[in-house]
Amino acid sequence: MKFGKLMTITFSAALFTLLTPVSGNAKTKVRSYENISNATYTVTNKNANVYSSAKLTHKKGKLGTYGSKVTGYYAAHVSKNGKASIYYKFKVGKSTGWVWHGYLKKAKPAEKFNEAVTDARFLTLINQHRTAGGLAPVTLDSNLFQKVTLVRANQIVKNFSHTDAAGNFIASDMADAAGFNAGYFNENLAYDFWQGSNQATADDIFHMYFYDDAASNWGHRDNIMSAQATRVAVASVYHDGDVYNVMNFYSSLN
Repeated sequence: MKFGKLMTITFSAALFTLLTPVSGNAKTKVRSYENISNATYTVTNKNANVYSSAKLTHKKGKLGTYGSKVTGYYAAHVSKNGKASIYYKFKVGKSTGWVWHGYLKKAKPAEKFNEAVTDARFLTLINQHRTAGGLAPVTLDSNLFQKVTLVRANQIVKNFSHTDAAGNFIASDMADAAGFNAGYFNENLAYDFWQGSNQATADDIFHMYFYDDAASNWGHRDNIMSAQATRVAVASVYHDGDVYNVMNFYSSLN
């Protein structure tokens, strides 16, 4: 059941219950869960209670401690003592919580996603960091972008992986098939929620690549800072509230 359909209820008493938070003191029944598109919400009540689950049995603190904006991505339709309401699950970084949806107002994006602007920001960040590290900047390769990197950006929306089912390195195989005689070839993949700004989204993803990559043994940072890489293609796509990014670094044997 979609949230929008619930808002079409015409009985005033029923509509009132949907717009009112329920207390977490008594037993709460979760009637259904619903995936909602990732979206940025503005906090309208900093003193609102945040719960650890949609059952509303454990309070985690106040909504204001999570900042002025959060990302909502999941919904629960709950009821208690005949009173119905909707709670949203939100995230800020790695922190999550549940709060009554009426305490969150969907924020209007400051700007629309623009692939060219986002990718240009990535290239700027790549070469700024390479130059600061004493490396030559990499050159943007539009041919690689069209034949490999942009295709990969759309692929990882459904299959977020460097390899196919047989374990083959997808991007490298695509580059070989397209005639790129690569002496060095590597790939970075990442995605993050759209932050309402092309630059802010690119900056956040790049920060993950370069400064928050311990889980990957700093492999993404190593690709960015590879002395072997002379060319790069960068592609980003927007899907369902998230921005997916691919960077392909290479040098030619020719």
